Amino acid sequence: MDQSHFNYTARDPAGTRVSGKIMARNLEEALCALQDVGVYVTNIEPIPLGDRWFERNHRVVLPSHERSLLLESWARMLESGIPMESALFNLQAVVRRPSARRAAMEIQRLIQQGLPFGEAVAASGLLPPTWAGVLEAGQKRGDFVGPLVRLRKRSDQIRQTIRQVIMALLMPTVLILAVLVCFGIFVLWLAPVMAQSIRDFTGAENPLLEGLQRGSAMLLPSLVVSGLGLCLLTLMAAHGNRADTVMGTLPTWVPTGFPWVGPLISKVHLLVITSELQLQLEAGIPISTALVTLAGIIRRPSLHRELLEANRRVSKGVPVWQALAELQVMPSQAAAALSAGYASGKLPEMLGVLAREADLDLQTGSQRLAIKVRSGVILAAGVLVALLTFGVMTVILSVMESLVASAAANAPR
Repeated sequence: MDQSHFNYTARDPAGTRVSGKIMARNLEEALCALQDVGVYVTNIEPIPLGDRWFERNHRVVLPSHERSLLLESWARMLESGIPMESALFNLQAVVRRPSARRAAMEIQRLIQQGLPFGEAVAASGLLPPTWAGVLEAGQKRGDFVGPLVRLRKRSDQIRQTIRQVIMALLMPTVLILAVLVCFGIFVLWLAPVMAQSIRDFTGAENPLLEGLQRGSAMLLPSLVVSGLGLCLLTLMAAHGNRADTVMGTLPTWVPTGFPWVGPLISKVHLLVITSELQLQLEAGIPISTALVTLAGIIRRPSLHRELLEANRRVSKGVPVWQALAELQVMPSQAAAALSAGYASGKLPEMLGVLAREADLDLQTGSQRLAIKVRSGVILAAGVLVALLTFGVMTVILSVMESLVASAAANAPR
């Protein structure tokens, strides 16, 4: 039977006013579910169908700082002895985004239907499938708090990495936007005005200024595309984090062969693969399950196929370190490091080393990209100043030539 959605307002046992959404088959079941978690309902009403359609067709969006807060609050509540259902209910007051509150309600509903905890988290889209697997492994050991604490630390690391990448790209983005605006004003307004002034005053066109205008107009689209691409890259890193992904939507569409930016995306893939494998192996998840789950969160088709192929080779007896070392994103020295970690029984620790190196390379690459862009912006600003100077001097010389020619024609003979 289809679930209905209800908005409710209630009071918790401490008398604090709480509100949120709940899914149930009817109003009576919704009231019973709310009473079971120990709240007194003061108002409840069904959600219109249009609002339900909107929520169903939009993915859960949860920035890294809000995800860290959610995981920390979740761990604290369970550590203090609050039951899981009550903790999920209280999480709806912690998160601000409607899609995240809906996901928390979905977890609660799926658990009530008998679905395992990890599967319920994965189905809701509130956390990446790899993280849901870690929680499920903790459930089997009877430990929820430990996995939540590890995931919160992982979320903090992701947040720090994204912040440093944004800080490296933000200033070049602002500078290139400023240069593009100035260059656009010159091409679209100033150059035509100067050319028209010369035609009006001298009655003839200036070939140099006309050629400059046409050349600038041809160069403008490529500059606009480059500038907008960098702006979009920065915005995608800063916003739009889907809750069911590890590093947001940035690595899913940028080609790795793209100049300057492509190597950074490869480092993002390497960071995701090594850190997520380390997280799952430390939780006791078998390598075959870890590889399949990891392939599910990698949306680049080629890398997705490589992970599935690595899992197939491992199942046929190929050593884990060898299958991982042959991934396209792995650096050349990864084979020796993974082999040493596998032989010593410390493969997760070695994956952590590779993840830290990838994180450092990503931050260094972002800073180098920022230096290149700033240098390019400075050069473009110099070219723009030269164009403006050339255009103004061309107008002045044309006017002077016209005045000299007019004076010579009107001189008495």
